[in-house]
Amino acid sequence: MAVPRSQILKASTAERAPAVVPVLRYRNLPAAIDWLCRAFGFERHHVTVDGDGTLLFAQLTFGSSLIMISPVRASAFDKLMRQPDEVGWVETQVCYFVVPDARAHCARARAAGAEIVFNVEDRANGGRCYSCRDPEGHLWNFGTFNPWAQRAIHAPVPAQGAGRRLPRRSRLTAGLLALLSGIAVVASDVTDHPSSSGGVAAIETGSIGAGEALEGKPLAHGRMSEAVGQETGTLAEQQLATARTEIDELRKLSSETERRQSEIARERDAADQLVKELREHLDKASRDKSAAEQMAKEARRQLARARAARRASDAQKRSQPVDASMPW
Repeated sequence: MAVPRSQILKASTAERAPAVVPVLRYRNLPAAIDWLCRAFGFERHHVTVDGDGTLLFAQLTFGSSLIMISPVRASAFDKLMRQPDEVGWVETQVCYFVVPDARAHCARARAAGAEIVFNVEDRANGGRCYSCRDPEGHLWNFGTFNPWAQRAIHAPVPAQGAGRRLPRRSRLTAGLLALLSGIAVVASDVTDHPSSSGGVAAIETGSIGAGEALEGKPLAHGRMSEAVGQETGTLAEQQLATARTEIDELRKLSSETERRQSEIARERDAADQLVKELREHLDKASRDKSAAEQMAKEARRQLARARAARRASDAQKRSQPVDASMPW
């Protein structure tokens, strides 16, 4: 039976629709729409206005993603939400969008007046990203790394309440353990349930030819093991590549830390030497001052003695009688 065209279009639209739609609020909605389209490359998807032409909310698209923006106005959300300038320019969530060229996109946003919070940087995942604020203070992230392009792996779910972030070296160890756990799960599924319709069925479908699938021929155990080996090998290669990248980053960080520590030690030694020299200069100046004061004191004593001797000599001369027999 033929499927109506309306149902086909409806299904196609549902498949393209994003599952998560971020919602942001702006005080000046028209200005925010124009700026987001000019600075970031958003496109108007749908704009709703009331009877007098006032904007009520808007839907903007970015590739296959969609955001909704609404005005800051009296509503039930006023008790639950605040604008960035009302809470010290901090936010509890940030939108991330995938772009083909982070540097070009950052230059476009900067030219439109965006405040660049973190410049474009290379990341350990192989991508580049940057962060900025729009005119009303909302944070945005744009980068070339696409999480959807990464394969999902079987990893143990962290225990509830374990919110503290592990050191990077511990995270590397945890990642490798997760990889080994994933390999064990896949191998266990193949061994215990060779005919199950879950992940093994998907491996079977991808391993056999089209003719075998139509005829319903069973998959040999050897070919099944080969398919599982290829799948787990791919996961292992991806995890090992990520581990190598993080190890290289750790080595660079360690080298930079050691270099900085050496610089700090040299600067500290130079400062200690300078302090030592200053103290020696001060001690010498103090000794020179004491010697000068002692010399000045001795000079004053000698001057006083000379004056006293002179006064005594003058007094003695005045007290001697004049000899009148002398003709002169």
